Amino acid sequence: MGIQQTIFMKVLTRWWELYSGLMFRKPYNVLLVLPSKQRVKIHTWFVLGTINAYLLHPSGRILEAKHGLKPFQTWDSTKKSRLLLETPENYPKMYVGEYTQLPQKINTKSTHQQ
Repeated sequence: MGIQQTIFMKVLTRWWELYSGLMFRKPYNVLLVLPSKQRVKIHTWFVLGTINAYLLHPSGRILEAKHGLKPFQTWDSTKKSRLLLETPENYPKMYVGEYTQLPQKINTKSTHQQ
């Protein structure tokens, strides 16, 4: 089943939150809930630190991981998902197959346009 970690994360669902993400901010744990299942393309332009990015299954299992994304880099996932977790570089790393506990308030099954 894999290791499970419980972490505090801010959940972003509104289009402007998803668009801006961590730009002009110091990295912290943030979960981006996308409107549909898709390949994720992110950039760290204007992010004020290095981050780790994790593509998640609705169960919290890590599907794909990218560690050490420095400012002004890009990353394209190879898998599709609606959930992207970003953590600061100094946060404990997680790996494909491990689990993280997702907040109960997110709905990963319905599509939404806010």
